[in-house]
Amino acid sequence: MQISTILASARYAYNNTPNTDSKLRAQYLTLIIRNRDNFKKSGTMKVEMEQGGTDLFFDLFVAMCNHMDDLKTIRSPFSSPFTR
Repeated sequence: MQISTILASARYAYNNTPNTDSKLRAQYLTLIIRNRDNFKKSGTMKVEMEQGGTDLFFDLFVAMCNHMDDLKTIRSPFSSPFTR
């Protein structure tokens, strides 16, 4: 699926659902995070983020931060407790 299609669908979902519809919105955030390598390379994503100011990109930022925090808690048994 093309990046522009995912972003257009996510934008549509955000514009046409109440803020309380977290399940649908979370699906788009998860899709973007799981495909982050493709999104990083996408000029479409850059343009969308530059336009910014939307709930979608704030939620994406929070989801990415949470994802990074989750990764930090999953540690290798061989890692030092002093390594962060």
